[in-house]
Amino acid sequence: MPEDKELDLQDESTWDYDKAEVRPASQSNRVVVSVAFARQDFQRVVEYAESVNMRTSEFIRTAALDKISKPTEASGFSCSASNAGIIISASHIGTSTQVRSSASRDEQAVTA
Repeated sequence: MPEDKELDLQDESTWDYDKAEVRPASQSNRVVVSVAFARQDFQRVVEYAESVNMRTSEFIRTAALDKISKPTEASGFSCSASNAGIIISASHIGTSTQVRSSASRDEQAVTA
């Protein structure tokens, strides 16, 4: 588009408010979310996604949807939050559970 035409379109004094078209906003069927990862964890996700020829976002989406489509095998699962952080626990023989305290950023792997 020529620069003079673009400048004319940007000039409010040239707008014809009487013939303005009002259109409804488009509703997308998609939602964009922001997820925080520790840099090291995100690098692992990126590397794995690349190893299976997937985009990182595609891999994260697929992993999340796979997780909710399969019933959990953990017989006891709980999650609680307090001033000390978030505690997640699962009791299932042979299952490794991550326990993280968001207050102190301590992390440990626990095997049941």
